[in-house]
Amino acid sequence: MIKPFWKQETFVSTIICLTVMLLLSVLYFQPLLKHKVLQQSDLLQVAGMDQDAKLYRESHPGEQAYWIKTMFSGMPTYTIFLEFKGNILSALHSLFLLGMPFPIGILFFGMAFMFALMRTIGVSSWLALAIGIAYGFSSYNIIIVEAGHYSKFFAIMHAPGLLLAAVLAYRNKPILGGALMAFFMGLQVADNHVQMTYYFGLVLACYVLYELVRHIHERKIVSYLLTTLLLGVGIAIGVAVNATNMLPVYEYSKFSIRGPSELSTSSDDQKAGGLDRDYAFQWSYGREELLTLLIPNALGGSSNGKLGKSSETYKALTEYGVGTEEAENYIRTWPLYWGDQPFTSGPTYFGALICFGFILGLILVDSGLKWALLYATLLSCLLSLGRHSLNVPEAIVVLALPIIFYFTKNRVKLPAPGYALLLAGIAWIGLYMFGSDPASSYRFTDLFFDYVPFYSKFRAVASMLVMASLTMPILAGLGFQEVIQNKKDSKEIQLAVFWAAGITAGLALILAVLGSTFFSFQGPNDANLGFPEQLKKQLMTALYADRADILRNDAIQAVIFIALAAGLLWLFIKKTISNPIIIGIGVSVIMLFNLWLVDKRFVNTSDFRDKEDNEQFFAMKETEQFLLEKDKTYYRVFPMNRNPFNDGRTPYYLNSIGGYNAAKIRRYQQLIDAHISKMNPNVLNMLNTKYIIHNQKLSFPQWPELLATKDGEYLYQNLNAYGNAWICEKVIIVPTPDAALDTLDGVNSMFTAIVEQKDAAITQHFSQDTVDYNNEYIKIQNHDNHKLTYLYHSPKTRFVTFSEVYYPKGWKAFIDEKEVPIIHTNFVLRGLVIPAGDHKIEMRFHPEIIDTTETYSRIASVILIIFIGFAGFWEWRNYRKNQA
Repeated sequence: MIKPFWKQETFVSTIICLTVMLLLSVLYFQPLLKHKVLQQSDLLQVAGMDQDAKLYRESHPGEQAYWIKTMFSGMPTYTIFLEFKGNILSALHSLFLLGMPFPIGILFFGMAFMFALMRTIGVSSWLALAIGIAYGFSSYNIIIVEAGHYSKFFAIMHAPGLLLAAVLAYRNKPILGGALMAFFMGLQVADNHVQMTYYFGLVLACYVLYELVRHIHERKIVSYLLTTLLLGVGIAIGVAVNATNMLPVYEYSKFSIRGPSELSTSSDDQKAGGLDRDYAFQWSYGREELLTLLIPNALGGSSNGKLGKSSETYKALTEYGVGTEEAENYIRTWPLYWGDQPFTSGPTYFGALICFGFILGLILVDSGLKWALLYATLLSCLLSLGRHSLNVPEAIVVLALPIIFYFTKNRVKLPAPGYALLLAGIAWIGLYMFGSDPASSYRFTDLFFDYVPFYSKFRAVASMLVMASLTMPILAGLGFQEVIQNKKDSKEIQLAVFWAAGITAGLALILAVLGSTFFSFQGPNDANLGFPEQLKKQLMTALYADRADILRNDAIQAVIFIALAAGLLWLFIKKTISNPIIIGIGVSVIMLFNLWLVDKRFVNTSDFRDKEDNEQFFAMKETEQFLLEKDKTYYRVFPMNRNPFNDGRTPYYLNSIGGYNAAKIRRYQQLIDAHISKMNPNVLNMLNTKYIIHNQKLSFPQWPELLATKDGEYLYQNLNAYGNAWICEKVIIVPTPDAALDTLDGVNSMFTAIVEQKDAAITQHFSQDTVDYNNEYIKIQNHDNHKLTYLYHSPKTRFVTFSEVYYPKGWKAFIDEKEVPIIHTNFVLRGLVIPAGDHKIEMRFHPEIIDTTETYSRIASVILIIFIGFAGFWEWRNYRKNQA
């Protein structure tokens, strides 16, 4: 008699494992349940960005703010936050939180999805638990939670579902796999982090190619094509459900810094529609930095790490005469990181056991799946190097090594692990001796940047390692499973454990003993340490010694954890332990202990604070209160007391010519680079910069001081700001955008407008007489995010410049309810030719693409529900058949 599924052993173990993962998620972030919060600096900046749109939603129930007034003189909100209508999956984000503070619920689901994937490919429940823990508690995940990268974390946690769907589809469940692919791809895109979705798409591509090879070998190409077609349909449905957030962002991207530049002086990368190459590769992992996958703080850890009183740095400070309390304050945020990234909050660390299991899987796993996982891992590591990447021929050598090994391993008398190590060693020695300088060669990352679609749209390529964070644990789980299922000769398994432990623990041991021989521990930013020269020399010596100690201690820990896991497997091989459940639980405990200790370096109990403390970030300052009370007009400020172009604080209360956003309108960024950052008064005036906030005393006659606050801020009024709109006497037609940008340096935009040749035809005849300000005016009457209303009076037809950013996909102008074309003026602003008389001018923002995509999303959502319902019915029917 068949047991009901709830009485089966696998069901019970699954429930236990899921419960453990939920408890671990709650336990790690339990201060959140006590009304504590993480500071999450990036999330605070996002809150500042979204405040204007949030206020609009509150004052206009059921509506969305598609344009935000408070940042960069105005921009679309698509890259910030929108509650898209018609998308059934966008509502699921709150369900994944399980009614608890972020990230408790979604961390649990990420581990659960990885657990389900591991069970599907044949890994036991208890080992699947270990891999789920490893995936969820990877240091990178904890670090981005601390930073407040919500969308990135959601995308990473949903990623195992993509592979789960594909595996099920190719393992004789194509309908279920296709439906799950639609669901998980829909979630991925709804997470609104296209970069992460793109990277996980590369992992999926590696797996699909592996299945192609397998099906060709098994002569099942028709089955492959049909299954792949179903997965493709699932992907299309998942993307279509998200039409409301995909297509508006895609439309906007053509005008953002991700789109093509119109300036002839721009780099070839920018003209082609991608990011500047140096900007995209700014955050690149160093070659030696890949050691952090095995040894977390191999390169020091964080740019603001913490040392103890036993450190050499503390001793150097106190010996020099620095007080103990002051010395303790210094070493709480000390520049321990010595890699090549500008700065970092911590390393990407998967766990010593994952590295050990990964090598074990390469040795023991016979399935071709390991090659797909290996190549996705190699791709991840090679591309994460960015500007430090191997050149193309060198990368081809690295990618060819597994193929050479596969076809020659049976012809060599050495054991396979030894032969593979010898082959890799010869290749790496050759690369080290004859390799070229990455700065002067055509790199592997350049190849992707130039020829792989959309790759050039993303920056911070170090985050490519999220691919390896998915693939390495999977292969590690398969490696551990090979040991406990006892299908191979015990001697072969013993040798595999010996080799895997020897390679990983051996490397860690070598670095623990000889680390100072291989590395100088000097970082590129060490020269910026601001201390007297004599103390600075002592501190540098002490800092290098502390960095060496950090590497040594972490390397020894890696040896210990690997030895514990290898010893556990050894006892099972020798049948001292006969129950595989004990092995699975043991590996899970070691895995958890290893990662928990490392993660607590970056997010621990001391990092949680009262909500009130977090809210102090947006506590109203005296300058803000003064302006909000004294000036009810529509104006902008220039916050020079902070980095104005990386500032989410000021837009919380005031309209700023700066802000915080990684996808600014390209022309506005070019205006920042060419003029605003250089304080061009003409440009500041035309942006209606009425007030300047500074932390220094200034003496400019055109900027009289209005207020000096107790917290050290000075408020100045710009007497020359042109206002919301003004009548011009003259228009200059220039041939190119370059000329328009350059001409802003030599004209007074109060009297002269700059129009490019492309708009010359719609710049109709108008009066160029001197403006009679007693009898001519244009003034703003009402303003909100979507509608600006002006009153105009003049006996003459005039050209008027508006202090609003030009964006053609949504803004329309009306004179007495009759639509008229908006003229691209002064490189970034809007202009109109207004006939003589009294007129009401309105500018309205309603992008047509919003309505269109909402219809697409609703239709796709219905199709998704039908697809999932049919797949569920199909699987239930097959289940009943099997039972019968």
